[in-house]
Amino acid sequence: MGNFILRFAPGNQRFQPYAGAGVGIYYAESAGVEVVDPVTGAVPVNTGGGRSHADLAWQVVAGSDYFFTPNFSAFIEYHYLNYTSTQIDTNQSRDLGQHLVGAGVRFFFH
Repeated sequence: MGNFILRFAPGNQRFQPYAGAGVGIYYAESAGVEVVDPVTGAVPVNTGGGRSHADLAWQVVAGSDYFFTPNFSAFIEYHYLNYTSTQIDTNQSRDLGQHLVGAGVRFFFH
């Protein structure tokens, strides 16, 4: 995934919010699922397995850093990551979206 980040740091402030976006390609593969009835041995559910899919993925990012020193900061950020499904022709949406929240510390090498 290729991303760009726009950081807002007027006047070299300690608090620096940022926002960005990215686009890329994902690849997913499934071995399949088979459910066997333990009494009869019948297989009422079989997804076939061995399926794979590659398609477009995109994300948006927003967060902020608080710098304690020029080389050390604490951050919190939010990502919305979406895996599209443009190759499957159905009447339903097959997109998979994820909401990700992260926090931590960063060390910057200058």
